[in-house]
Amino acid sequence: MKLIINYGFLVSRLVVFIFSFILLPAAAHALAMAPAQAETDFVPNSQATFDFELINNENWAVSVDLYARGGLAEYVKLNEEKISMKPHESRRIQFAINFPNKIALPSSAFVVARTAARTQKSNAINAYVALEFAVTVKNIGVKPRGTIGQFSAKGFAGGPADIEIVDVRFDNVGRETAKLIIDVKNIGSEDTDVSADIKLGDGKIMRYAKVDPVSVTGSATRRLITYVDVKDMPAGSYDAEVLLKYADQIKKQLVKLQIIEAGNYGRGGEKLYLYIVVGALIAFNVVFVVLIASRSRGKPQD
Repeated sequence: MKLIINYGFLVSRLVVFIFSFILLPAAAHALAMAPAQAETDFVPNSQATFDFELINNENWAVSVDLYARGGLAEYVKLNEEKISMKPHESRRIQFAINFPNKIALPSSAFVVARTAARTQKSNAINAYVALEFAVTVKNIGVKPRGTIGQFSAKGFAGGPADIEIVDVRFDNVGRETAKLIIDVKNIGSEDTDVSADIKLGDGKIMRYAKVDPVSVTGSATRRLITYVDVKDMPAGSYDAEVLLKYADQIKKQLVKLQIIEAGNYGRGGEKLYLYIVVGALIAFNVVFVVLIASRSRGKPQD
């Protein structure tokens, strides 16, 4: 009697295992947002309100974290920062922007809705999903019951170098370090070198970082990149102070930085975990094929 091994079946079974785990995090995306952006005029010292619909397409409840980032993040006021959504529930999210006396135009704010979705309640593999609602401020509005002489709004290139922060965010958080991105714009006409000092957190949890000088030409936008020590920092929202240094000037801006889960932020940590799972599956299937092949060679043929 000859033992016939269907290697085609074994290979197809292996491929199915691999692709099911590769596609698992992507398939877990079940959060939707509508609309995804809005535009508004800038009216100094006024408040503008915005809303969007957040939709949970899952068959189970999800917890969502809401936070603001971008050049206008410090002026954004969220009605709520943590919400729980029932299966297939839609929720109207509202927030306000309290405009200051002056800002760099155009400027943007991003309200981020972030959740960890699962394919089923007992599944330990999470796919972190983040959706952004963008508000872009473009025009110089007219201050109600006032005159244009009572405020100033910088929206046009010209004059000496003037650096504004467009956005500050973590691009990737590892177990010990986080990549910090600071997008800056020179709304003046003169070129200048820009460096930055960053202080993150307060009290017992305090981190410092520096960015070496980067040349920013007039009207240009450049990206400053540095790495921050986040070892032993719990997930959460942290106050950060950014000091921009350029042309013998120092400009300070306070921002919020979000650490969702140290060691597993964005796709970096998920990919590492995914590779470990896929590697284990491949090893299991290879050993399975080798064992069956060895048994077939050891059995006598009829």
